[in-house]
Parts: sequence; structure tokens; C-alpha cells
Amino acid sequence: MDARRRSGELAGDAGASVGGRVGADVVPRAPATAGDPHLPPSHPINLRKQVNLTLDPSFSVKSYVGAASTLLEKAQMADAQGNLVAAFVHYLTTASVASFVPKHPEWASVKQQRGPTFLAYQELMNRTPYIVERAQAIEQELKTRAEKELSSTAQHSDETYDVAPHRDAEPRAGRTRSPPAQATPALAKPQRPTGPVVSVEDVWTLMYPGFDKTTDAHGHELLVKRPGLSLLLLDIRPRLQHDAGHIRGADTVCVDPSRLPAPPVTATELHALLRPAEAALWDRRAQYDLLVLYDQRTRTLATQGNATPEQVHIDTILRALEADLPFTPVLLRGGFESWARQVGETGVVATSGPAGEEALAAVRHARLAGYSLPSSSRPSAPAHVPPRVPPRTYQSSQEALPPALLSGRRDYPAVPTMASSATSSSSLAPPPPAMAPRAAPDTPASGALAWRDMAPMFPRARDIKIGLTGLKNFGNTCYMNATIQCLSATVLLSQHLLDGTYKTAINTQNPLGTRGALADALAQLLRTIWSEQYASVAPTAFRDAIGRFAPRFQSNEQQDSQEFLTFLLDGLHEDLNRVLQRPPALELSETQQAELNRLPPQLASVVEWSLYRRRNDSVVVDAFQGQLRNQLTCLSCGHTSTTYNAFMSLSLPVPAGRGVSQVTLSQCLDAFVREEVLEKANAWHCPQCKKPRRSTKRLSLARLPPVLLVHLKRFTYRGPVSNKIDTRVVFQTEALDLSNYMPPPLPPGSSVRGVPASESQRPPYLYDLYGVTHHFGTLTSGHYTASVRTQGLWYYCDDQRITPGDAQIHTASPYMLFFRRRPP
Repeated sequence: MDARRRSGELAGDAGASVGGRVGADVVPRAPATAGDPHLPPSHPINLRKQVNLTLDPSFSVKSYVGAASTLLEKAQMADAQGNLVAAFVHYLTTASVASFVPKHPEWASVKQQRGPTFLAYQELMNRTPYIVERAQAIEQELKTRAEKELSSTAQHSDETYDVAPHRDAEPRAGRTRSPPAQATPALAKPQRPTGPVVSVEDVWTLMYPGFDKTTDAHGHELLVKRPGLSLLLLDIRPRLQHDAGHIRGADTVCVDPSRLPAPPVTATELHALLRPAEAALWDRRAQYDLLVLYDQRTRTLATQGNATPEQVHIDTILRALEADLPFTPVLLRGGFESWARQVGETGVVATSGPAGEEALAAVRHARLAGYSLPSSSRPSAPAHVPPRVPPRTYQSSQEALPPALLSGRRDYPAVPTMASSATSSSSLAPPPPAMAPRAAPDTPASGALAWRDMAPMFPRARDIKIGLTGLKNFGNTCYMNATIQCLSATVLLSQHLLDGTYKTAINTQNPLGTRGALADALAQLLRTIWSEQYASVAPTAFRDAIGRFAPRFQSNEQQDSQEFLTFLLDGLHEDLNRVLQRPPALELSETQQAELNRLPPQLASVVEWSLYRRRNDSVVVDAFQGQLRNQLTCLSCGHTSTTYNAFMSLSLPVPAGRGVSQVTLSQCLDAFVREEVLEKANAWHCPQCKKPRRSTKRLSLARLPPVLLVHLKRFTYRGPVSNKIDTRVVFQTEALDLSNYMPPPLPPGSSVRGVPASESQRPPYLYDLYGVTHHFGTLTSGHYTASVRTQGLWYYCDDQRITPGDAQIHTASPYMLFFRRRPP
């Protein structure tokens, strides 16, 4: 198998993300654009070719905003798990989908109404600097890795291999180094405003002008951030108000009007009023593209003989600036109040340090509570997201933060309990899923919805005879055939598709899905397999269907079975997501995070999982998705950050070393959860120290699904060398006990502040193996097969041929393991 096709593993993924490399493939796409054959597929130039999307006006603006938000979550999730290829593609796709919104025919109406959809888009665009910064960092790392791979290939291009190629393997073509790409062509900055007064929308657009497509010197199409104007904001309000909250997004100078001398005032006199850091910005004021003045609420400049005290202050500063600026400063219409009202708290930042915290506690409730977004849609986000610690990737809520948080109280948002929808404001109980009635998707569901935590019940695998039909190979589609055979043996999923119940869950409003086309194609293929009318069939219709949304799976090139499985399951999830309109993502504030950290991990997991289910509710989540707990600890100050991430499969390292021919699955799990030290270039940016610090990172299991997918990471990337690990992994096929890797159970009926213990997450965690995908060969040539179990008997699926036996399970070939949990 070609090493270049192992982009997920070669990028160092520490666990398959829920999105994998999916989001870019299920959004409406333009015809596939060929990549550069001289570069590895994991090179950013080729990855950018995947982000070739088109605007489909049949999807609403609301759907596109929700899709962009979900793609950002997937990017952050892949980033957190180390899957840089998936993260890079998802970050770019997020930007591309977001760029469609202003071009949508509905946008003018949405912008005029300034309702929840408009505000959600504004909140998304406020994340633009983080998206661009992180994507650029990943792009540089991927370029470095790709160059090393090219160098390694050039050194070994004349080598021969003793391993005979398999029948579906193709010889590896020689590659030559492509000349380095030239710098991205510069894009023009927007024009300065022509009038003396600008709107909030004008300032926002100048800060975050969106994205554009361009090409480099080689003709490669690039998605780049449009350059904005460099702004200097002059906040003409009392220092206390400024410290409590001022406009985020540009350099800011606070000119306290109470300290202004009587007019006329010179620029030098204004300099004397400023703090040292602000004075340095003031001295460089002529280097900015534009100066924007604002106070609390002033809308216009003063007129002769008729001026408010606030307008006098503004006029005084404008006159002081007239002599030394090459351009005319402008006034923000409506001031800070207008900004806070339209953008929300995501566009507001408080001064750090004790002074800012005291000011925030004293002023925020009185000054900001009245400017909050509507309670049904107001988002919240931290001021800074360090690259090494992605923000909360899937917390979401339809409720606004309670006034208690604005007034400085330390209460978590009130959410309904399992028993009743009426709780106190201090409750941490999980919220119900955010599902809307299918007849009226924009209408809130009536009544309190029960929170679902119990694992879905389905027939025991031994009691059901699965279909056994071979699948023809189109040339290099063994990876697809092996994966489909294991999914066919996954009774929970296959029965849901075979009996047609999936049709009631098809989500036609989700632009990340295929409107049911992918689900229909897989269901039809499974019906044919289970009918056993033929010894083998050609999955032509399924391949054509999946190829329309992911062209790489329609080609005759070899692919990675784990990447294909992740794409297929994530596509099914988006097709069958019962949440028709995802509520805006909500990131936990530091106060909420601290409150959550005080809960036992078993209950914190429950809260996080219920929040995740508000946006993600499908048979795929029911069956395959679990939860990881990621804890980072600063070794300088001891500060700890704990995050929870959903996973579709566990990607486990295979310990390898000189003389090691065999390891156990437990050793792989131990290596996965082993604490690691982050230092030097990988140091964690500690939010308490405000700088990169040597830290520890520990992953642990927080929630296990009914169907556990285990990916053995047999393909590694170490410097310029790529290699396959042929170490045999020994594992139990019956009653694999994972109880020791899970938090100990709380007593039955345990509850803290309204959060109940999970009834589905109780030991024993016993799993039986029912499916395996095997990989034979090397990075340059390989073949996939599958083993499946039905009614206690094992069968070996080698494309068209199916024979009894389990011999391959006990070799070094297993690559993906499919386990089914025994009912507790």
C-alpha cells in the first residue's frame, strides 16, 4: 500500500476523530480537482484541493451557519487528537462554508432582521483569527513532514522489496521534487470608510473581511483570509467601564474623559493620560490604517451650537488628531452599547488581572446585562484559544447563560433534571437533547424532553444469522469490501438499515449530510448481502453513491480502511442526525469550567455527554461513539485543564522495539493512557501562567460505547522514515474486560447538584470480538480482508471468496477490531 495514502496515521493521529476527513466531502462540492501527483496527498497543496465546495441555495443560511460551526468542532476535535490532516481540511472547509453565507440569496434578509442566525454567524466570524492562526501552523508542520517524506522517497526510490506484491497492489511510481510554491498573491485591503461615522457591521467587516480564493505561481487554488485594515480603537469611557469590557479584535487605547484637560488638547497631552502599553500604541497611531473612536452610546458627531458632553469629548480628541494623521478618524455609531448588543459577549473582552476582575464584578451586571444577546441564541467564547488546548469542541446549549454568571455568582447554567424540568439555578443536571419536531423544525419542542443515557438494546449477536455474500474488487477496493463486511456484521447498525427504520431519521436539512443518499445506498447493499441470493456481488451502486461525495473513493487507487470507515460512519451520522437544527456551540467559561472540574469525573462526563447529544443524536452515536477525558497539568503552577472529546474509534499505538515480536492489547491500551510530558515546541500554553509551560498530558476513557472500534496504529512516521509495525497483537475474542480502564462506579442513585450517575456506564465492561479487518503487505503494496462472526462461527472474507475459519485473527494482520459489549 502506498505510504502516501496513510495521511491520517502519518500525521500522527492519537485517535480517530468523529469527523475524520469527512466535512469537506459531504458539503456540496464542485467537480473534483486533480492534485499535484509529484507531492504526497498529505501535502497542504493537495489537501486544499479537497476543499472544492459550491454554494447550494436550497440549503438555508441557518443550515450553512450550523454546518460551519459543526465543521469547526470537527477540526478542533481532530486537532485535539493529533490528526493534523483531518484538522487542516476541516479548518479550511469551515472557512469555505462560512464564506458562502454573505453570498447566499437569503443573506440580505437575515442581515436586516439581525436575529439568532445573524448573531450566530457574527460569533463564528469572531473565531476567524483562531481558525487562520491554527490552520497556518498546521500547514507549516504538514509541509515539513511532506518534504521529509519526499526526501526519504528520493533516497529509496531504487530499492527493491522482498515482499511479493498482492494482486490488487500497484507498483509505486517514481516521484520528483516539485519546485517550491511561490508566495500567495497579495489580496487588496478594503477601502477606508468615506464618511465620519461607521456602523458596527462596517467595523466588523474591516476586522474580519472573510475569505477568498486565489492561486499560487503553480496554479494551485488556495483559500486565504482576505486582509483587513489594521485598526486602533480609542475607547472614550471611564477606565472602570473599559476594564470591565471593551471591543475585542483590535489594539485599543482608553482615553478616560474624566481626565481630559479643557480644550484645546494636544496629542502630547493625551499621551500623558495613557498607561505605558497604550501610550506605545498611541505613538504608532499613524501606522494604522484607521482610527475608530467610540464611547458608551453616542451615535453622531457634534453640530455647531448643539453638543452633548460626550460629543464634546469626542470632538476634543478628533481635533487633537487632525494635525498628525494622514487620514480622518471615524466614530462608531452607537458606541459600545451598539457593539455589545449586535455582536454579543464574544466580541467583548475584559482587561486581565485583578483590576479587570474587580471592575468586571462591579460593572458587568449593571452595564452589560442589558446588552446581551437574546436568550435563545447568545453564544459565549473565551478571549484566547491556545493552539495546544483546543476550546470546548462540543458543548452546546439553547439556553443563555444565567444572570448569576453576569453578576459574578459562581453557579453553573440551570438545566432540567431527568425527573423534572424545574430545577434551581445552581443545578448541573444534563440538558435534554435539542431535537425539534420534524413537522416544524424551527418550532421548539413542547414539554420537557427526557434525557437519554441508557445504552440502546439490540439482539445478541449469536442469535442472529448475518448475511454472507462476497464483494467483487474493482481493482483496489479491498479496503472498502473488508470494511463493509464488518459493518454488515454490526447487527445494531445493519438491522436499523435493513428494516427501513432509518428512513424516519433522514435529515434533509443538514448540509453536512447527503440528504439520505449515502444511507440509502448502504441499506440497499446490505439487503443484497443479507439476501444471500448470489455468491458475490459488485457494490457498483454503493461505490457510485459514495464517489459522488468523496471522489477519492470512486477511483482505483488504494485507500486506508480506517479512514474509509471513519468517513462512512460520520456521513451516516450526518444523514441520520435527529437534531434538525443544531443549537449554537457554547464554550464553557473559566467559571463554569472550574465548577465542572469540582464534580467527580463520572458526573462531569455525564454533563459533557448530554451537552454533546444536544447537537449529535443518531444511531451512529448510539452505537459507536464513546468519550475521552484529556487532562493537562502545568508543572510550574499546577493548573489543570480537563476536556472531554467524543471518539468514533480508539487508535492505539502498537509498542514496538528490537526483539519484540508480540504484545497484548492491554499493553497497547496502557501506552494509549500513559502520561506524557509536553515540553519545548510542544509545551502547553498554560492559561494561568500566560505562557508555554512544561506540562503533562493524560488521556483516559470516560465513556465506552456498545460497539467499540479499535484501530491498531501499525503505520508510523518517524522523521524521514515511514514504516509498518508487524508486531502481533494478542487479544481476547471473548469477554475482553475493560473495567480497569474506566472510572470506578458511583453508588447507585448517586447525584451531585442534580447530576445523576450514568446507568449505562457501569461495570463490568465486557466485550466480544465479532469483526476484524486485516492488512497484509507493506506501505508500498498491500491487501485488506475481513473476518466476521455469526452465531458463534467465524468466516473469512477475501473479496469475492468467503470461507469458514478464524486463522488470520491470530496472526500479525489484524488492523481494525470490532467489539460488541455484553449487556451489563
